[in-house]
Amino acid sequence: MKLNIDNKDLSVKNLEVQDVNEQNVEEQNVEETQHTQENKELVLKEKVTINGWTKQNQTYFQFCLHRLKYYRIINNFFFFELKKREGRLSWAIIVLSSFSSVLSLINTDNNIFPRSIAAIKWALVIITLIITLIGSYIKKQQFIDRINNIDRYMQQLNQVVEELNITFILEPNKRESYEEFCKKYIPLIKNLSISPASFSPTEWKRTVYIITKYYPELINGDGTNEELLWPWFHMHDNEKLSKIPENKKRTRSDFGDTVMDSITEIDKKKVQFLHFV
Repeated sequence: MKLNIDNKDLSVKNLEVQDVNEQNVEEQNVEETQHTQENKELVLKEKVTINGWTKQNQTYFQFCLHRLKYYRIINNFFFFELKKREGRLSWAIIVLSSFSSVLSLINTDNNIFPRSIAAIKWALVIITLIITLIGSYIKKQQFIDRINNIDRYMQQLNQVVEELNITFILEPNKRESYEEFCKKYIPLIKNLSISPASFSPTEWKRTVYIITKYYPELINGDGTNEELLWPWFHMHDNEKLSKIPENKKRTRSDFGDTVMDSITEIDKKKVQFLHFV
């Protein structure tokens, strides 16, 4: 009987020790959460510096990030538009070449269509002419070079944008120092801000029109201020941006409305045809 009582007392003590350990773990987690929150709140104060980072210099780099995201989306859309156009023209050459081969085979045997030899010869001449013109057009428009240039640019741009995104997600004390960050990324940002001159003003306008009209989810993202895409939304200056509450979005600019209103009906029909074909 006494042994049973001792065992019960021992079990109660073990439970008490376990409860104390769980309580200590919970308190430690709460302290870490509070510490993380305190670090983030400290960065929001412009005069406080953590690892060289302040609210002001972080905001300036976020401005650069907004621009890089804009360059990424328009170049990404134009990249696939160019590939689609080049693919259609290349496929047209393949189809016409196939017809030309068949007609050449028919032309060598006069017994198949004896009364259509002249028509077949003219058809061969016309098809050959069309193939030559399409090939010359592809070469003149430099589709391959432009696609390759944008592809290389996009690979570097995507890497830098994602690295900046991850950096701003981390707490300031877990990032590399602000001085090292500037040495590493400012030259890259300057280089990437000079986007490759791969599209004309008309092509640029059609591209932003497609994004504005058919892809609003890319402009709005998840609705947070970090994901709202410039220039469809204002970036604001540092003073205004620092006063925007967390639950309030950056304001929408006139850029999207201007794009929608300024494009002509002819261009709209061209965009609809080329985009969905």
